[in-house]
Amino acid sequence: MRKNSKKILGLLAAVTLLGSTVVMSGCGGKYYKADGLDGYVASQNAATSNGGFAVEKDGYVYFINGKAENSAENKFGDVVKGALMRIKTADLNAGSYDKAQTVVPLLFVASNYDAGIYIYGDYVYFATPTTDKDVKTGEIANTHIDFKRAKLDGTEVMKNYFYRSATNSAMYRFVKGDDGKVYLLIEENGTLKSINVEDEDAEPTVLVSGSSITYYFDEKNPENPNVYYTMGVTYDADTDMSSTASYNQIYKVNAATKVSVNAKDASYTVKVFDAATNGYKDYKTYDFDEDYLESKNEEAKKTAKEDKTKYKATYDLKDYTTYPYVNLGTLVVDGVGSKCAWTQYNDGKEADAPARAELQGYTYAISRYENGGVYYTRTEVAPNTNLYYLADNTSTNSISANTQASVVLNNNADVSDISNALFEINEGVHSFVYTSGSSIYKLTTDNTGAEASKIELTKDASGAKLWKTAGNTLYYTANSTDEATGKNLNGMTLYSMNYKGDADKYHPILGMNAEDEYKPLKIGYIDMASADSWYMPEIFGNTLMYANAQAYGTNSYYYISATDLTKVRENNEKYEEVFESIKSYDKNADLREAMEYYFRTGDRTAFDDAYAKDLYTKYEKEEFDKFVASKDSEGEAIAINKQSALIGTVGAVNDEDGDLMNEGLLDLIEKETVTEEEEEGGLKGWHIALIAVGGALVVAAAVVIPIVLVSKNRKKKAEQEATVNAYKRKKIDTTDDKSIDVYADETAEEPAEESEE
Repeated sequence: MRKNSKKILGLLAAVTLLGSTVVMSGCGGKYYKADGLDGYVASQNAATSNGGFAVEKDGYVYFINGKAENSAENKFGDVVKGALMRIKTADLNAGSYDKAQTVVPLLFVASNYDAGIYIYGDYVYFATPTTDKDVKTGEIANTHIDFKRAKLDGTEVMKNYFYRSATNSAMYRFVKGDDGKVYLLIEENGTLKSINVEDEDAEPTVLVSGSSITYYFDEKNPENPNVYYTMGVTYDADTDMSSTASYNQIYKVNAATKVSVNAKDASYTVKVFDAATNGYKDYKTYDFDEDYLESKNEEAKKTAKEDKTKYKATYDLKDYTTYPYVNLGTLVVDGVGSKCAWTQYNDGKEADAPARAELQGYTYAISRYENGGVYYTRTEVAPNTNLYYLADNTSTNSISANTQASVVLNNNADVSDISNALFEINEGVHSFVYTSGSSIYKLTTDNTGAEASKIELTKDASGAKLWKTAGNTLYYTANSTDEATGKNLNGMTLYSMNYKGDADKYHPILGMNAEDEYKPLKIGYIDMASADSWYMPEIFGNTLMYANAQAYGTNSYYYISATDLTKVRENNEKYEEVFESIKSYDKNADLREAMEYYFRTGDRTAFDDAYAKDLYTKYEKEEFDKFVASKDSEGEAIAINKQSALIGTVGAVNDEDGDLMNEGLLDLIEKETVTEEEEEGGLKGWHIALIAVGGALVVAAAVVIPIVLVSKNRKKKAEQEATVNAYKRKKIDTTDDKSIDVYADETAEEPAEESEE
């Protein structure tokens, strides 16, 4: 028999779906009805890691079960991929990944991967695609997202919503405001809004509005209710002679901020929560020329009449959001220059202000908000590339704040690619971890922003994207290749290293004998979803959770996988050993592919059935048996030849994806399935549903394991079918004629090498 016509067998397996039993509700009611999960105990304890795809609270990790599309069917009770699941933290760290349960069977899908799920008290707050139909098209408006909540035991899942956004990429956060209540902060088209989600009937409050405003949420603390932004200043905004000032200002607004409107005077007053009195107080009142605003309304009315269109007031004096200036923030830093005219947008009175900036003032550009303060640069007459830092709690006049701000990077302390840098403060000392070329550096500055020390942590970090620091560990990602298989990753991989050693630990000569922890450690056997396509991974105890980008054929399905971070080095070695063993059969592609199939699935039934039909030689059977029984480098008999020994799938996989993933595995090893039908009373066609759940096959007890023939001549057969029209491929039917050879080739004319079989 020719090697290139050899056939191998596939395996049928069923997937068990884990989760709570869901009972669909009838018409009416505020909530979907569902049986509560066992073991849940209500508490007001704080959650850990709010804002990502996984959050830990009271001994459970709640997570989004894979990356689903917003166009997927979002019927409560039917959703598996993209639903909210939970697993005990202890089970997760013990590797018992199959113990996950479904909490909310709705799609948790939004394109803002800086904000995911949030848990406050007994509720999880989330975004889900809209299920209502567009009244114009009749299609489900799933490009919109609804913001909802549900109890953590799976009950009280809202049918309605707190707020609906017209775009699923809106930037948002669920936060606790200064008043202690939970708010949704959301930015849409330059407008920042706040919604009290503890009151299902609460109306949105527009905090700030302006088409060109960029808002800066806290990059390290997604629960922070404060947002920074810059605002320009307009002279004579309520006249036809308005002009733009040469300077701008930095503001901060809290989610709990309120407003009161005085339509009679065309004014509104900003009200901020005062923790000292546990109530609200007036911060500032903005007033505008009522006559001017009304005159503009009259012009609009006249134009509408002439054009025979519906009139809409330019300025609704009862609605402050239509006023020339909409800003409920508190002024942090004011760039007003000594020659700039005073306006109602500046604090206090001109006579009371301390020395102002140079003649035309400062123009600020915010870099980021984190570490309890805002980082920014400012433009002035003299060249200035300094990076400034001003803490949240700085109590000073907004003009004198210019001198209170710290210079944390001066003109001479250049940090390459500041957008990819990590900013840190340790006991008042500022430091920066950043990339330059293929190197990663750690720079510490003094109180003038000048370089105090600089350490090159590694030279081998081409294309690195810095993720975060935790304790002594720096984490970063990179797109690279799987060194064991030689294939490119579909997503990215993760590196870690101790970045807090002295310079000698990283020196190319002196550091040669340094501990391994000071050298980059790559998790060589994982392929994670890239940072721009889904959430960053999460770490709970010793376990890394991530969306698996590993390809099944040409597609990735992005379910959640996990690996033990305490075993990375030994798992790297195991992974390399497996593929060194596989690649050693360099002249036997069929055997290599059979071994890789076994590594991915953990099943040998397909090979054994093929051998029983003399599709493999005795030598190949012996070598395959050795691979299955292989041991690690120390001779210990452990399952190093199975992917399940390295990573596992956490949660459930839906049936459709299960089928596609198995078909993809067959494609991955370049094999083609050929189906056949049984006689009446038997199977009516082979159904492939082989997937890795928890890294191992989960097979339903009642499922029969059929035989699936595969052929490696896909391309050749496709070419024949395209040119030989006289003979069409026909499905083999064994119902009426048992004498038909179901293992014969299907085309009427086969090339010589195929006919040999």
